Amino acid sequence: TFLIPLVAIFGEDLNGNPRIACDDIIWFSAFANLICRNPEDATIDCEPAWGNGTHFVAQTPTSDWSMYNYVQVLCDEDCLPPDDRTECATSYAIGSDNCGELINYCFTALNSTQWGFYIKLNEYGHFTLDLYMGGVDCMHNGTVVGQVYVDFTAMGVLIRYVTEVGFYLDETEVYVSAMAPTKTSPGDAQTQAHEDIHARIDEYVAAAVGGKAYLIAHAMVCEGLIIEEIPRPSNL
Repeated sequence: TFLIPLVAIFGEDLNGNPRIACDDIIWFSAFANLICRNPEDATIDCEPAWGNGTHFVAQTPTSDWSMYNYVQVLCDEDCLPPDDRTECATSYAIGSDNCGELINYCFTALNSTQWGFYIKLNEYGHFTLDLYMGGVDCMHNGTVVGQVYVDFTAMGVLIRYVTEVGFYLDETEVYVSAMAPTKTSPGDAQTQAHEDIHARIDEYVAAAVGGKAYLIAHAMVCEGLIIEEIPRPSNL
């Protein structure tokens, strides 16, 4: 039995305690040399053994069959100090005006002090919007944490969220209408919402609204890795 202190992996804080490392990855490989005795002639042989996992190299009849594995540190959010909980923040899509194809409107246009944007799409086309997280006001929009891809056609509107690695979607909400919104959270028939997503990708399909459309692409984005998308190393 091997006991490896977490301090040896994650280091220690100023108080000498292991740093809480939620979502961190621990890569490991377990090897043993087994001594085997042949009961028929009492000869002794040694055979290598590896803990089950992923092969370091693609397997061929002559390749090394050594393996590695990993675990991710998952923490109960309710047990963590407030400063160490996963950081999530309100996020909004903002477009880049390209020859008048779209126009960004700050929520101040709706007589609101809340940070956020709605967008007017002036013609059919494919639009790539930046997803900003944690903005303060319309001059300080926070950090780009992904993109929102919009396909605006006469048949309908496809909205697809994709976050950068290291961020994931907790909630999303979209407003698509031929009419400009009158408040920051319209909450009517033109609004769709998804909750408890915990993925980097989410998408919506909205009905056709004519040759111009108003869009609000809102999300609650959190910092962290999605387990299925953790890259596997070629070696340790």
